[in-house]
Parts: sequence; structure tokens; C-alpha cells
Amino acid sequence: PAPGALLDCAGQLMGWWVMDHETIDRLAMPVHLAKLSFFADHPAPGVKVECRVRMRELNDREARADHELIADGKLWCRIDGWTDRRFDSDLALWKVLQYPERHALAETHAGVPYVKVTEHWRNVSSRELVMRRYLGAGERADHEKVAMRGRRAWLLGRIAIKDAVRLSRGLGAQPIFPVEIEVKIDPQGRAIVDGAHVSVSHKDDVAVAISGSQPVGIDIETIAPRTDGFIRISFADGELALGAHREKDEWMTRLWTAKEAVAKMRGTGMTDPRALPVTGADGDTLVVDGVRVHTRRDGAHVIAWTEAE
Repeated sequence: PAPGALLDCAGQLMGWWVMDHETIDRLAMPVHLAKLSFFADHPAPGVKVECRVRMRELNDREARADHELIADGKLWCRIDGWTDRRFDSDLALWKVLQYPERHALAETHAGVPYVKVTEHWRNVSSRELVMRRYLGAGERADHEKVAMRGRRAWLLGRIAIKDAVRLSRGLGAQPIFPVEIEVKIDPQGRAIVDGAHVSVSHKDDVAVAISGSQPVGIDIETIAPRTDGFIRISFADGELALGAHREKDEWMTRLWTAKEAVAKMRGTGMTDPRALPVTGADGDTLVVDGVRVHTRRDGAHVIAWTEAE
């Protein structure tokens, strides 16, 4: 005896059809009813009600159907023009929406310890659904405090942190809900999750995160030209000479991300790039103020992450 439950069940049947019929954007939620007609009293609790759904239209953004609900062999209710909105969901996101405790949005790569997260949605409404899978009540309040322009990157960063921790703890072998992972900030501004040290960085529509038993640092930057003034402030002649045989813009980006990764690991922030000298390079691994930092080109970006000291 719950008001509206019977009609909600009718809508669920329509939504199931979309899930079963489609391979992307499978989550459909009701947004509009054109006409609702009743022909008898509401069926009593426990009475079986037959539901017939006639799909009228299915396009990239919406599904539309008519419903008939029949009780005791008689038409009880007809719904014309029930419209569902289809939310963004590729296969990876669909798995997280269904079973967030067993799946992650983050991508992993063989031979590297970090995870990478990109957007699997195109609009704010779909992002809201993902946010509710990953953030607990307190974190949702924190999310609301972030300026609108910054929420996209903030959420990607939180997803990356939680997936990095969950994957390091054997997600798949055991269920771990994202909302179970509580992210705290230590006095140096570094993220900590239940004793595990984590670091996160985001650029454009990409976020990366790393988890370790000791303080770690990670950074991602877009490969782009640097001004002469930026180069003078940030890099010594010896650092530039280490990459003299390399493509200039990419080398500048590797130097910068490596320094940023160490600054994040130490919790100092990048106050003076020259105070973190790059003294050696072995392939794509740099030595920054005594710390080994691995760097990797990923499309238009360079990602750098530290080894524990």
C-alpha cells in the first residue's frame, strides 16, 4: 500500500526494455507523462496487475511508450506518452552504475602503479548520477561547496583516488563500495585514506591518482610550449642540457611534472621550481632532489609519479 508504487512498477518495465535492448546509454529515467487516464478504483494490495508496454519511439536522448494496466481482466489505467530520458552510460560506466562495489571507472596500465580516469558522460545530469555512486553524504556537501567550474575536475579527482585505493585492495576479489572510502587531508595538504597515502592530479578532462604505504606524488600536464620567462624561472641550464637531444616541449613538460610530483609527495607545493633540481635522467626516469621520478607520455599529456623515499 504505497502511493504511486504501481505506476512506478509500470515505468520500471519500460526502463528494463531500454536496458535490455540497447548497448549504450541504457539507464532511462521518467521525465514526462502526456496523459494519465483511470477507469476503475485502485487495485487492492496483493492483486496481480498485468502491464502492457508499447514502445512508440526510441532515439539517442529519449524513449517514449504507452502503457495499459489491467486488473481482474479490466483496464484500470492507461498512460499515454510516458517519456524517459536516457542518461550517458558506456559499458564501463554501466557496470559501475549497476554494481559500484565490484567495478571501477579508472583505467589501469600494465607496468605503472597509477590509475587514470576520464569522463564517460556528456552532460551534468549523468555526472550527478556518477557523483552519487562515489560520494558519501559528507563528500556531497563538500562537492556542493566547490565552484561550478571546478566541480568537474574535483569529482574526477575523487573518483581517481577512490578507485586507486579500491584497486590496490583487491577490488573484484572483494566488494568495496566507493562511498566506503573516506578521503582525509593531512596537515601538509596531502590526501590520506585509512592510513594509505594517495596523490591526485587532474588536467583538462583527465585525472590520475596513485596510492602507496608511504607518501607519494603524481602530476599530469599537457605538452605545450613554455615561454622563455617560464623556462628561466623553472629550470637550470644543467636540467635543460639533460634533454638536449629530446623534443623541447615534451622535455619541458617532463621536467615540470617530475618536480610537481616530488613537491606533492613532500606536501610543500611548488613554491620554487629551482629548489627541486633534476640531477639525472635514465630514459624516462628522472632524479629530482634525490628522488626517483618516473615519467610517461600519455597522448597529449605527460604523467610523472614518485617512488617512495
